[in-house]
Amino acid sequence: MDNRIIHIASDEKFIEAAYWLFEKSFPQRNSYFIILPNRDHQLKYIKDREDFFFLYENEKPVEKIITLIDYSNLIVLHNLDIIKAKLVLNQSYKEKKFLWLFWGSEVYDNPILFGGKLIGSLTKKSFLINTITTQLKNIFRPIYYRIINNSSDRFSLILKASKKVDYFGVPFKEEFELMSNLNVLSKNCQFVKFAYYPLEFIFEGSAELKVKGNNILIGNSSSITNNHIEVFNILRKANIGTSNLIVPLSYGDKTYRDKIIRSGNKFFKDAFNPLTSFMRLQDYNKILQSCGIVIMNHYRQQAFGTIIGMVWMGAKVFLSNKNTIYHYFIRIGLVVYNIEQDLLNQKDSLTCLSENEINQNRRILKSEISSEELIYSLQEAFNKHL
Repeated sequence: MDNRIIHIASDEKFIEAAYWLFEKSFPQRNSYFIILPNRDHQLKYIKDREDFFFLYENEKPVEKIITLIDYSNLIVLHNLDIIKAKLVLNQSYKEKKFLWLFWGSEVYDNPILFGGKLIGSLTKKSFLINTITTQLKNIFRPIYYRIINNSSDRFSLILKASKKVDYFGVPFKEEFELMSNLNVLSKNCQFVKFAYYPLEFIFEGSAELKVKGNNILIGNSSSITNNHIEVFNILRKANIGTSNLIVPLSYGDKTYRDKIIRSGNKFFKDAFNPLTSFMRLQDYNKILQSCGIVIMNHYRQQAFGTIIGMVWMGAKVFLSNKNTIYHYFIRIGLVVYNIEQDLLNQKDSLTCLSENEINQNRRILKSEISSEELIYSLQEAFNKHL
């Protein structure tokens, strides 16, 4: 059991992909502590494996992990929630190395850091009551935590812990630099290139899928950070021709979803096609194949796997220039566009990519986020500890 990599995770869809990638990188040297809500929890996303050890939120999991962690050199945190933050802040093992695999909500949901900066002005206006409610929650949440739990609020604890991790795993350096500039990470923290879904994993059995339609995919969920209203406002003034608007709203905030559906129906009539229920992957892929244009108006890293998938399939992708994903794509030479300038100001902005542009994007993605590249990155960073 010496020189093991300990993973602290939960029953989430990303973990099976991580298991595959770490086993490719460090075969038979990984152990997983899976934290579940309680003993009655039925596994939804992960399989029950012999190197998975289950712990429970209502049975002091941090204390149990501390007693089992001595034999490890590297502790991998899949998402930095409050349980993992308490683990990092424990003083029992300062010599341990922590790798934080970033999911996004740990930081982007923090009102101290971002407040309303991730929401467009039209979306704020349309959802004024929601915005005021959120602001009031942000004011009173820390007070609640101090009174009820006799502790800081979870965002403060997570920020305190984030400055103590040794490595920060994200797909691209622009996100690492943003977090460093926001003082989320310590000056000594090191960047590790990591993505839960290398290309081979995303397209297992369907690598040759290509777009073959002119429909427009907008956003990835019914989350307010999709800023749908801003996109609708632009497209109302554009000539969308025979294109349908495909808007995934099957998960997220129900109130937000219902308002977006009302707005979409009002502005675009029969051309508006909201997706409100989960469907088989095969059926969903058919819908995605019809979308030659993709507009993702997040002001933060979000929907990375979906965006990568659509670039690979040959879609013309528009991102906000406030999003670190856009700047990463431009740096590596992908043919992508930004919403603020390219979508608004170009008459031919809704024409699809050429075959040469699609092939160029595929070549770049193969070199950037193939399993071979991600395995090399992990081994380069951690072989010295193992």
